[in-house]
Amino acid sequence: MDSCAGLSDAFGKFEHFGVFVCCMNAQHKTIEAFRELVLSTHYDSFSVQDIVRRAGIARSTFYAHFRDKDHLLTVSLRPILEVLAQVVQGRGEADTVQTVMQHIWENRLLGRVFFQPPLVGRIARTLLSELDDPHHAAAVFRLHGTLGLLGNWCEGRVHKSPAELTQFLLEQHAQSTG
Repeated sequence: MDSCAGLSDAFGKFEHFGVFVCCMNAQHKTIEAFRELVLSTHYDSFSVQDIVRRAGIARSTFYAHFRDKDHLLTVSLRPILEVLAQVVQGRGEADTVQTVMQHIWENRLLGRVFFQPPLVGRIARTLLSELDDPHHAAAVFRLHGTLGLLGNWCEGRVHKSPAELTQFLLEQHAQSTG
């Protein structure tokens, strides 16, 4: 049963707030279920039905928030993708980028999945749509280089702290876009 279905009219004018909280809870459950499945199962081996079953939500609730599994991937990574798009364009702010790098490092098990095929291709397509000039060869090159570097870093093949990687990325992209 949809977790939002039991809302009472007793909330009166606050009902919309209750729906918002309830829906945010459904989104959170869905994203958490998705992350668990990504860590335990190959991305192409699980379905929306597997996600909703694990999240304990109705299929209709899933589709109220997400178009499909790829859209869920994009939404779950949105804050990170926005920062990476800024970095690739030479506009990343050091504190924000370092916070994201620290988060990626602390969650590198997920990073090993997200920054490797097949998901890295989906992430690259999403990020390209965020760039000012997504068809510019240099932007595409910088984007794929950054995603490859992050994948190798999460795998332990690049030996830099989050702070060192932040500095490296910012310097490289500032030189490339300047």
